[in-house]
Amino acid sequence: MSRRIIVSREFPLPEQWRGRKVTLIDALLHMRQEMLRGRPLWLFTGEDTVQSLVSFLLGWGSCIRFNGGVEEEWSAFLDWLRDTQQEVPPEGWHVKFLAECGGDHTRAVLKFLDFVSEFASSRQVASPQQ
Repeated sequence: MSRRIIVSREFPLPEQWRGRKVTLIDALLHMRQEMLRGRPLWLFTGEDTVQSLVSFLLGWGSCIRFNGGVEEEWSAFLDWLRDTQQEVPPEGWHVKFLAECGGDHTRAVLKFLDFVSEFASSRQVASPQQ
């Protein structure tokens, strides 16, 4: 059975995504939720490495830009990660987190996704109407 069939049968997309724009933050929160349930990173990025998540993020951003869009929430997250959490060193969060997690790619990715979750939660508390 191919990966595509496995994903479509055993890994349906969230019902709440139907009929609306899915943001990068939405996708990353879903990725985190599924990884905490034991799903592997490669289901989302094609590989089980921090670098594959970086490629996923860059690809998503390029697609949005090429289609004339901007993801303001993602930009706000990056500012928050850099300014409030001080987690964007010159070498990049991915290098820092991988080193801090002893080379464990899954832990490093989950650390990043935990920050995404913390940011999203703080935004919901600040403006509950969203």
